[in-house]
Amino acid sequence: MTAQQAARGPGIPRHLSRELIVDAALKLVREGGVAALSMRRLAAELDATVAITYHYFPNKSAVIEAVSDVVVDEIVAGDNPDLPWRERLVDLMLAQNRELLRHPGIARFLVENHDKPAATRWTEAYLRVLLDGGFSPAAAAQAFALVSFYINPAFLIERPEVSTERVVDAANDGEPGGFPSIRAVQPYLSGVSFGAQYEQGVHTLVSILDPDRN
Repeated sequence: MTAQQAARGPGIPRHLSRELIVDAALKLVREGGVAALSMRRLAAELDATVAITYHYFPNKSAVIEAVSDVVVDEIVAGDNPDLPWRERLVDLMLAQNRELLRHPGIARFLVENHDKPAATRWTEAYLRVLLDGGFSPAAAAQAFALVSFYINPAFLIERPEVSTERVVDAANDGEPGGFPSIRAVQPYLSGVSFGAQYEQGVHTLVSILDPDRN
């Protein structure tokens, strides 16, 4: 063993960096959600000691914040200012849905830490699209309130095994005559995936927004 290897200590990758740690954290979050992420599991994923991970991040919350930065970057990266504002808004909302479902628990982190840079960049991206679309600041605030509260309920489950490709099941026939409203609408929902319903809702919501409506 060389003197350099001894000084580095056992189990510490030669080229460990902040970027490698964030990549490993992203992998763990995608596999098990934020709840599955810990400094110990992160160190094991990197074949490093727990102590060395603390050299780059003071705690788990700092790691999650770094992960949220990457997730928000992925959400806003596809915005194309040359497209019509409605198309941009739909793309942004669908990208948000895709990335937050890929990273269970990050949606909650962004909501609970709305003053962090990642959440601020997310808000800026939405407001930029609306202002570019001709909304006044007041109208943009109202429109943002609508789109920001339209979320996929699967975000709240925070388990990666929950798939939005599941379809709506047929109504239970156990109660003859029960739940007549559900039975009337059910044929139009059965076989439609949760993801497809969310996307349809995004298009419907964006279509009714109007920059000239006060």
